[in-house]
Amino acid sequence: MPELTAAIRALHSYSVPEVLALPIDDKLGNLEYLAWVRAETRTAPA
Repeated sequence: MPELTAAIRALHSYSVPEVLALPIDDKLGNLEYLAWVRAETRTAPA
């Protein structure tokens, strides 16, 4: 997370860009949507 925050700060035009990290609860969310997010954000195999 520190590397991502640093990159956002370096690239964003705002002096204080918003960077949030939230826990995701698989028991409370839309399971179909959460599965889609996992599939879309998974690192591609080498």
